[in-house]
Amino acid sequence: MRQILDATAAAGERYPDGANAFTGTPAIYVDGELLDLRQQAMTRDDLRDAVVDAPPGDVDTSPVESVP
Repeated sequence: MRQILDATAAAGERYPDGANAFTGTPAIYVDGELLDLRQQAMTRDDLRDAVVDAPPGDVDTSPVESVP
């Protein structure tokens, strides 16, 4: 639970305002741009297409450590 709360707080700090402001979950960002979940990421195929269509970028996230 702590990881979820920390991740939510970090997203709010990273995307505080503007068109890509973090307003809650679920939220999906590709290359720093907030996807419209109703238009771009509603299905697995839509999400895959958004990732494939995104320009090359720098990886700035890492997987969460697994908790036993």
